[in-house]
Amino acid sequence: MKRFLLMSLALLACSSLTLSAQEQKHWTVGLSALHGSLADDEHAQSIGQGVTFAPSIRYYFKPSWSVGVSALLPAAKSGDPQALYYTTAGELSLKKDFELLPKFKLSLSAVGMCGLIGPYKHTKKMVEYTQPAGSAAVHGNLKLEHQNYRYLFGLRPSISYQFTPNWELELGYGFLGYRSNADIDDTVYIKGERLKGAAWGFDNTLGWGNALRIGLLYSF
Repeated sequence: MKRFLLMSLALLACSSLTLSAQEQKHWTVGLSALHGSLADDEHAQSIGQGVTFAPSIRYYFKPSWSVGVSALLPAAKSGDPQALYYTTAGELSLKKDFELLPKFKLSLSAVGMCGLIGPYKHTKKMVEYTQPAGSAAVHGNLKLEHQNYRYLFGLRPSISYQFTPNWELELGYGFLGYRSNADIDDTVYIKGERLKGAAWGFDNTLGWGNALRIGLLYSF
């Protein structure tokens, strides 16, 4: 009888260990859609809105720590008038999860991004932009001389809800850190005034990949 009890306890222990090992999922793949303003410049009216897609893959090396890679793929063509405000880029991130409630997680990611100006290929080095009539800003043509790339590094928050053992819905918004230029990574000439400079601070524009982000994640 004692031998039977010991064997039963051993089987139960092995079963629990197996179940816990199965519950610990190490890989997560996902697809996110971003929507928001491409850029806002104090010297011009809002450029407009757009959409970018971001596929991703993550590896959890600890239950609440993971590393991941993702891509920013604009839903735009290189010939679009707003092409200059999009970014095609790759991102690396280190993510920490905090459990708020059962199935709800708050996450903070340290992100580094580097990519091309424009969707999928370089835009022209010099772009002429005509101010719309009635704009509250300076009227006339703007000459935008831009770099061929942009980059950032900083922190990005998100929250997620696990609605099945393998599936999660993730919501993210905003970024706090360093961007290689204050606005759209351009040198802008307005009536002889030259505006240029990197920026520390908060950003929520689609052009930088920091707009409202909704994603569907699968873990295995």
